[in-house]
Amino acid sequence: MKKIVLLICLIYLTGCGGDGDPRYQQVPSTQTPPPPQPMPPVIQLNTTGLSFASTSCGSNPASQTVEIANGGEGTLTWTAANLPSWLMLTPPSGTAPITVTAQIDTNGLSCGQTLSQTINIEASGASNTPMALIVTLSIPSPPPPPPPVPAIVTDKLKVSFTAATCGGTATSGSPSFTISSDGNGSFSWSGATAQSWIQFAPPNGTDGATVTVADIDTSNLPCGTTSSGTITITSAEAGNSPQSVTVEVIVPSAATINPSTASLGFFAPSCKVSPDPQQFMIQNDGETPLGWSAAVTYNGASGWLSLDISSGIVAAQGTSGNITVTVDASTLACGQGYSATLTLTAISGGSTASPIAPKPIHVGFSHSRSWEHQNPQPVGSRLGGVSFSEPGIAWAVGNAGMILRSVDD
Repeated sequence: MKKIVLLICLIYLTGCGGDGDPRYQQVPSTQTPPPPQPMPPVIQLNTTGLSFASTSCGSNPASQTVEIANGGEGTLTWTAANLPSWLMLTPPSGTAPITVTAQIDTNGLSCGQTLSQTINIEASGASNTPMALIVTLSIPSPPPPPPPVPAIVTDKLKVSFTAATCGGTATSGSPSFTISSDGNGSFSWSGATAQSWIQFAPPNGTDGATVTVADIDTSNLPCGTTSSGTITITSAEAGNSPQSVTVEVIVPSAATINPSTASLGFFAPSCKVSPDPQQFMIQNDGETPLGWSAAVTYNGASGWLSLDISSGIVAAQGTSGNITVTVDASTLACGQGYSATLTLTAISGGSTASPIAPKPIHVGFSHSRSWEHQNPQPVGSRLGGVSFSEPGIAWAVGNAGMILRSVDD
């Protein structure tokens, strides 16, 4: 029975909707379908995070960039929100596509920390607004302070010496100085000088040592000046190496030989009769006592000239007593002129660097027959000096323009 009913239904269904039955024919629609809806803007970032690391405490790391694009349709106008004070975006807002530069300012931030901030990229109408951009910043801790380094400390910057005489030995009332540390540790040191006249001991040691500068030989130092040099203290452990101490030496000026006359003229009143002695003095304008000696050099006959004092000492800036020069005419031929040079030489009062030049005094002697009056005549004035134009020919001058010339008979 069930099979008969199923067969009838199938026959019925086969006839439904047939082409010949208008009840089952479709009628075309007369309505316009709605237009498709546009896609919203979509925020696209080329990265979801930026990581910055300062190379040192207080330094700013290099800038980085973020690309913002529109993965949808329409216009994507965006802005950045939730920016920390240490992050700057350039520009902070705009229209995609765009390249944004991120810069870090570590000013005011503590060292030794890591900061993290989520930046929101917001765009009105975007399907995925806001989009997160995570920015991290690492600032290293400051390096540990270096261990303390000792420093060279000297209790004096200068040691002074004074010589009593030119070329003498210079001494100091306080010739020593101490080398010590500033308290940040001990050190070893060595000393050196470029001046050979500076001698000191010890030449090396450790902090706490006392260095003594020896008395100074000034024979090779210029007199009348202050000379200076340095002792240089060097240490590999000290942070302020090298340090120097000045050595100063004051040397007085050399003595001078300044005779009161440059020439002496003697005139015998008659043959074999000796003239009166004459005198001169030596002036010392230096700051050192002058030790002097005299020597006679003859031009021709010798032995007729003598001094009562042939050597002596003249005080610094002082004057000697009278030195008497005597002529003995008893052995000299009459009617001739004689000449000699009296040379004054310093035997002390100078130095190798500041020698004292000798000074000559020219001495002439003649008998009355050996002179001719040149001007005026007759003789009536005192003689003042004698000079020689050639051996045996002397010229004497005196007051009131008087001139005498020796005659070689």
